[in-house]
Order: sequence, then C-alpha cells, then structure tokens
Amino acid sequence: MTTPTPKREIDALLSRLIAVGNSDSTPNSDELERLQWQARKLLRSDPANAHMALGIMASWRRDEATAEQEFLRSRDTGGWRPDWALNFATMLRTFNRMEEALSQTLTVVQQGPGPFYAPALEGAIEWAYAVGRLHLAIELLESLRNHTTEPLPDKIAPLGNILQPLVEAADALGLTDDQMAAMQAPVWALLREKQIAAGAVGIEDEVYNDGSLFISRTFELSIPFEEILQLEEALVKAQFEQEETLPIWDFSVSLREREAA
Repeated sequence: MTTPTPKREIDALLSRLIAVGNSDSTPNSDELERLQWQARKLLRSDPANAHMALGIMASWRRDEATAEQEFLRSRDTGGWRPDWALNFATMLRTFNRMEEALSQTLTVVQQGPGPFYAPALEGAIEWAYAVGRLHLAIELLESLRNHTTEPLPDKIAPLGNILQPLVEAADALGLTDDQMAAMQAPVWALLREKQIAAGAVGIEDEVYNDGSLFISRTFELSIPFEEILQLEEALVKAQFEQEETLPIWDFSVSLREREAA
C-alpha cells in the first residue's frame, strides 16, 4: 500500500532533474545529495517515479548498474509509461547504448501522437542517425516535419540537410540500415567499455565519389590521441571477428581526436 502525497512534490523533483539533464550539466555533490534524499523520501508514496529519479541521478554518477536497476524497479512498480521509456532511453544513451536507447524511444513513437510523440521522434531521429540507421532517421524526420511546424531542435537541425545525400548514396551502394549499424556497433561497444561520455563523441559523415562511390563515417572523440590509436586497433579486431561479411569498401568507419573548440 502506498501513502498519498501531493503530486507537486514528485513533479517538482522530476522537473528539476529534467532541467539539469537538458542543460548537459551535473549538479554539485551537495545538490545531488539533496536531490537523492528527496527521491528516497518519496519511495513509499510514489515508488515508480522515485525509483526513476534515483535512476536518473545514478546515471549522472556514471553508475550504470544502479541506474538500470532503479529504472527497472520503476517499471516493475508503475508499469511501462512513455515518460519512463524516454528517461530510460536517455540513461542508456549516457552509457553509449544507442541501439537500446533507440528501441525504447521507438516504442513511444509507435504509440502515435500525444504529449510525448514529438520528444520521442526527436530522440529517435538523433539515435537512429547515430547508429547508422539512415533510412529510418530520414523517415522519422519526415514524420516530425509532418507533425509540427516548429523549427527543428538544434540537436537534429543539421540532419535536415545531410541525411538526404547520405541516404541517396546508401541506396546507390545497396547499403541497408542493418549493414551500416553493424559496421559501427563495435565502436559503440568500445565507447561503452571505455566509459567515454556520450557528450565527448561527435560524428562526421562524408560521401566520396572520385570514381568509386563510398560513405565515410568518422567518430570524433575528446580523448588523447594514444587512446584513439588503441581504440582503432580494437575496432579493426572487432570488425574482423564479426561473422557477417560487411561492405567495408562501401562504408568506412574510423576514429579521430576531436579538435579543441
């Protein structure tokens, strides 16, 4: 049995967590401790949202196991909810689990128009592009444009210009989303293993046609050059060990050090 509580208390806490998440910053240790105390205080009255709040904050501490555990407790207590799925997806993205983040977000998109539809589309577009599912990304982008007349958010606005030529090149090469995603899946696995922050990863795509058409995807990382070399070696090894024969001559994946701003 749960104890009733004014809804505004958990709403205020979640609003604060969302605001912090949107700012791409992390509260200092004193504020984080205070927010965690507030969430624990609500475990009896609103366990589903309290566990979700604790999961969000665990992700800020880079504690992947605890973050996932808290989110699953939230789902087990309160059932599947669109806001839960979107927050869970954001947590997964924090740890470079991009395909899983995309899958969670698509479950919300598939619910159809509603208060969470546009945010779900925006997240799904970003993550479909990130994992190399270019055809899916452009389909989702078209759905977003049909749904709202608002300008595209800053995070996905550049995709409005670059996706079409990438998809046209992929079609000319006969590349499927599954193939392109498989080519770079080892990169995301390595980034997760090395605990590289998602915000430290950039992506740059180029289409080349100097007699031989191909697409190049470069991951730009804010880590020392020596570490990038180690990741490159691990990437080559991982791609070599993949059972499926991949079109490495049509779609290349590489890493490089991100230039300082």
